[in-house]
Amino acid sequence: MSAQTTETGRPDDDRPLIVFGNFVSDVVCGRAAGPLNLHGMVQSSRKVWLTGPGDLLLTQYPVGVDFRRYACRLLGHDPFSVTVVDAAPDPTLPLAEALRRTGLMHHVQSWLAGRRGVRLLPVVLDRPTVHFAASLGVSLCGYERTGVPDSALDAVDRLNTKSGFRTVARRLGIRVPEGCHCQDGTELVSAVRELLGRHREVLVKPVRAAGGHGVRPLTRADLPELAARLAAHRRGAGPQPEGWVAEEHLAFVRDVSAQLEVGDAGPEVVYTGEMRTRDGGYHGLLSPLAESGDGDGVRAALEHAGLALGAYLAERGYRGRFNVDAGVTRDGTVYVVESNVRRTAATARHALVRRLAASHGHGERAWLADAAPGGAVARGSRGSVNAVHGLLQDAGLAYSHESGEGVVIATEATRGSGWSYVVIGADRARAESTERTLRTLLGADTTARA
Repeated sequence: MSAQTTETGRPDDDRPLIVFGNFVSDVVCGRAAGPLNLHGMVQSSRKVWLTGPGDLLLTQYPVGVDFRRYACRLLGHDPFSVTVVDAAPDPTLPLAEALRRTGLMHHVQSWLAGRRGVRLLPVVLDRPTVHFAASLGVSLCGYERTGVPDSALDAVDRLNTKSGFRTVARRLGIRVPEGCHCQDGTELVSAVRELLGRHREVLVKPVRAAGGHGVRPLTRADLPELAARLAAHRRGAGPQPEGWVAEEHLAFVRDVSAQLEVGDAGPEVVYTGEMRTRDGGYHGLLSPLAESGDGDGVRAALEHAGLALGAYLAERGYRGRFNVDAGVTRDGTVYVVESNVRRTAATARHALVRRLAASHGHGERAWLADAAPGGAVARGSRGSVNAVHGLLQDAGLAYSHESGEGVVIATEATRGSGWSYVVIGADRARAESTERTLRTLLGADTTARA
């Protein structure tokens, strides 16, 4: 792996770390996208899996003490050895600004006093975070020697947009669906009409969004009222100052993803996996990517695209994680649909898998991550960490350090959001078998997959 982090997702030494949950970022979906930002903020508990003794966790949503006890004890350290500062959960404020406005900076300064070599590990690299780190006198992970160049910030901003990714991907020879960027409604109507002349179905997407927000499929049946339908969709999606992307909607039979890390020596593949999607939105991942009848050509094409994009990022001074998401058609052709140059939900899941396995000498593990079905609260558990953990223990499903297998509660339930899990197994078959048992226990349909 790179010089920045090990396969456990932690920096490769024991210097103090600020785990910085900056889910609100102009780079991801902007400050105006309150509901989308809140969706990220309520997952702040996932950042606990990146902490170690003596670290500082800065979040913009409260992380429950019971969850901290559960996660830190599985990781093997005292939960109260990690200092946690929760800023007010305002989905319109970047975390650094929220900490200042709510008068919490004295807690940060108190933690910093007497500590040397502190580094900051953000969700996403953006200018407010760079300025915040500089104001504290700490380095960002991966930039200890050089600082963060403007070219890296520009590349992160560009590749977290649908249009920016498409432009760079075509330049690098990465296969993407046919499509174009549209700045306004008039251009969007014209582009969709033209694409529907060649394709049965078209997708429209906001240039900058997350989680499938604002994605709308259109067919030739929509042509007679196309302008009105697109206008209604644009109003419902909210302001999109950077415009829209219109592209052909391909009939994918698989959705796949690769996460990579860019270090001083260049990009390396961290993991690959099969995405679980529903209605255009991501909700889970199964890793590693299954061997297929095409001689593993899907994995090779996916990794090739990721490494090409990683080389582009490396040349611009970026250091850190990113992923590429792609779809596979029935004939095995891989089309890359987007990049996310940030630490995603799956990044934290992978980190907890590797940290738990490494702590007791287990090798590579298969893993799958998903949300508890319908925010499941089986047997009156109310979704509390202790109740769910007790349920898993009673069923013999809770993660075991001895076997290196079982179910881990990945994030706690919060208001409006259920808990999520990671199932770890010696191989994919064992992980999938354990999940079937889990979902039966929770009263879920174990066969339904989008």
